[in-house]
Amino acid sequence: MDYESCYNQARDRYYNACDDINYYENHIEDLKSQKSEKVSELNDLKVQLRKFRQASRDLKNLIRREDDLITCYNSVEEDMDDASENFSSMADSSDSSSVTINDAFSDEMTDTKNIIRDAIDEFKDKKRAVDDTIEELEDEIRRVQQEIDDIKDEIARSRNNLSDARSAKWSASCDMNYYKRRMQEDD
Repeated sequence: MDYESCYNQARDRYYNACDDINYYENHIEDLKSQKSEKVSELNDLKVQLRKFRQASRDLKNLIRREDDLITCYNSVEEDMDDASENFSSMADSSDSSSVTINDAFSDEMTDTKNIIRDAIDEFKDKKRAVDDTIEELEDEIRRVQQEIDDIKDEIARSRNNLSDARSAKWSASCDMNYYKRRMQEDD
């Protein structure tokens, strides 16, 4: 048997295993760095999500006030009608034309009602936009979490490969020692 050839093959396996060990150690460190970046990104996304969820709740509460605002508006409108009637009866005169408070303020009242409705509609639009952003953030969080899980899986595979490379190195080292002794015995 050619022990020198066997020794050289074992040495080649040893060096290949050393290269593999270096590769997997570096690869694992790179993956850990990537994982750390992704975890930081995930945390930032979760903070944003909490803020947008709070904004959505606040807008929802504001939109719920629409009925209260309309009720208040209607109450003011009724009070204006009553005041207008009282004013008309007090100012009723054949010498002057009849002017009611409603006539004097109807445009302002209509504008106010439109402003209230426009504001509520704008809040509803903003809530829809916030809710859409929440969905996008949730999708992004799922995507980043999947990337983190994939990185963890790759780290586990690389650690297994690293363990295999270390075993191959140890085995090649033992073979090198064995064949070296055999070559020395043959001398």
